[in-house]
Amino acid sequence: MSAQEIISELAKLSRSELERVDVRLHQLLGGNGDEQVGRRIESFLDGARRLESRGAVDAALDLIYDQVDEMLKAGKFDQVNQLLSTVEANSLSLDLLLGLLTVTLPARCRLPARSRLFREAETVLKLRGEWEEGLLTGLEN
Repeated sequence: MSAQEIISELAKLSRSELERVDVRLHQLLGGNGDEQVGRRIESFLDGARRLESRGAVDAALDLIYDQVDEMLKAGKFDQVNQLLSTVEANSLSLDLLLGLLTVTLPARCRLPARSRLFREAETVLKLRGEWEEGLLTGLEN
C-alpha cells in the first residue's frame, strides 16, 4: 500500500482510532528505551486529554485503558510504573484519574509508584472540591 493510499484511509478513522495510530507512529518513528517510553506515555495521555476536552470522555478512557492494559499484558510493568511516577494528579481530570487508578488496580503490587499517585489524587480532588466520601473506595493499594 502506498503512502497516499494510507493517508486517504486515515480520513475514514474515528478520533479514537486516529489517536491509536498516532501512538503507533510515535513508536515506529521514535528512538528506543526510556525516550520512546516517555514519548508514548506523553502521547497517549495528551491524546486522552484532547479527547476529553472535546467532550469525548468515553474515548479518552478507552485510550487510557487500551494503552495501559496492552503494556500490562505484555509484562511492561516498569513502563507503567514510569507512567505512574511521572504523571501529576493535578494534570488529570477526575474521570482520567479514576480511569488510570482503575486500569492499574490489578497490577498494584507490581507498581510501587501507584500508591503515590493514589495519595496525590486524593489530595488534589479535595483541593479542587471534587472529593466525595467513598470516591476512591476499592482503588486503594
